[in-house]
Amino acid sequence: MSLVDTLARATQPWADYYAQSDVLQVIAGFGHAGAILFAGLTALSADRAVLRAVRTPRLRGTALEQVQHAHARVFAGLGFALLTGLTMLSAQIAILLPSFWFWLKMAGLATLVWNGRRILRAERLIVDQTDHHQRWAALAAPARASVALWLSIALVGVLLTTVA
Repeated sequence: MSLVDTLARATQPWADYYAQSDVLQVIAGFGHAGAILFAGLTALSADRAVLRAVRTPRLRGTALEQVQHAHARVFAGLGFALLTGLTMLSAQIAILLPSFWFWLKMAGLATLVWNGRRILRAERLIVDQTDHHQRWAALAAPARASVALWLSIALVGVLLTTVA
């Protein structure tokens, strides 16, 4: 018996309950999509502020504040998405674990978290250093990557629900 089969068997009571409850499926699905939307839009707004501030130095103070305040909301949204995602995963292990799209989404999320650490490091350098222009350029690269990653995760999430 494979690991996927073992996990599917262990979670079968939950999978049965989940499959019979349209309300639970809607709550989990909406909670998951809503959490990703909340975190993603918060991050994209901060990314946009960073990219504008790179070109327009007078916007840098406001942009830095926006980025600093975005972290907690983004991590809260990702945490709730993790909780709802585990709820859905545990009900559909036999379908999701073998899915290429599931693992692509997980890789995207891992890359997003890694990129978030890059943003935090670059942000701290801006706060701690005096050479702001060069530091803002260093913050722009992970901000651009963040935009691409959030949009990719949204696309792969849709593919996961339709193709998997």
